[in-house]
Amino acid sequence: MHKDEVVLVQAVTALTVGWDMVNRMQRGELWGTVHSVFRRAFNFIGQDGELYAVTSASLGPAPNSVVVAGGRPGDASMDWTGVVKPEVPVVSCGSDWLLLGDGSLMVSLRGAPIWRAWGLPRPMLPASEVDANLRLAGRLVAGRRDAEFGSIYPCLVVPGNPWVPQTLPALAKMAMPAANELAVSWLAGEPTGIRAAAARLAGLGPGLTPSGDDFLTGFMAATAMASGYHPLLEERVRWVNRQVTGIAVPGANPITRAQLTYAARGQPPAVVQRCVDGLFCGSRRQAARGIKGLMKAGATSGVDLLVGIGLGCRVVLKYLEALQ
Repeated sequence: MHKDEVVLVQAVTALTVGWDMVNRMQRGELWGTVHSVFRRAFNFIGQDGELYAVTSASLGPAPNSVVVAGGRPGDASMDWTGVVKPEVPVVSCGSDWLLLGDGSLMVSLRGAPIWRAWGLPRPMLPASEVDANLRLAGRLVAGRRDAEFGSIYPCLVVPGNPWVPQTLPALAKMAMPAANELAVSWLAGEPTGIRAAAARLAGLGPGLTPSGDDFLTGFMAATAMASGYHPLLEERVRWVNRQVTGIAVPGANPITRAQLTYAARGQPPAVVQRCVDGLFCGSRRQAARGIKGLMKAGATSGVDLLVGIGLGCRVVLKYLEALQ
């Protein structure tokens, strides 16, 4: 650093700390390098090769993230692009502090509650009520014409409904056969079809979180969160998600690799969990709140996740019905 250069330290306070980060910090195993910086979050790659994040409160918690308040009292958000630079070292000091190596940021973790992922925290609704929530999601998705994957939601999740489009955008047209194959093979327990579908969906679409990866994330999250409802369902979900991650994870970038891995375990971010819980267990109002909250994520990621969640919910309903 030049002798005349002044680094302004931004001190922020953690609101929650994901359980996975806490475990690694307590073992003294969390340090790394900043990977990517966005307006509401920055990511760093730990020495274990895994991705961790520091996010503004508006994004909500995740197993591998610290959610922080802004630098001023009452400020729940901040623009990280003006604070954090890529390639800067990140170190933890026990479980009390997270620091950037250039001295530009100090995150106090003292007293922050640990956020833990959950399955479905309440009983699942009757199938007819879950179906009504899935149809509600279809109506809400129909208003998002900017998200190409949204156009396949009614085709996959709500067959025979009035919102089925006459033509599909190019990306959706590529995804539709693979998504159908994934659902059919999931119900049949057919590994070749599952792996083939995952291979066609993995990495499909542009951006750091391609639509195909978001779709697979939502699909696995929904099935994994519901897996505790029957021993055979739990066994099937664990087996299928191993097939999917075995195909999708090796070629994924660090961001999508992390989201796929946590989803397969039933440990997605809170915004995904609230949506899945609302669809499976909530009133129409609760379901709508979870759906709308998820649809705000990213440019189209929220809708892409929702399509996967919807198909995952539909597959679970069909599987449980067959077990009766």
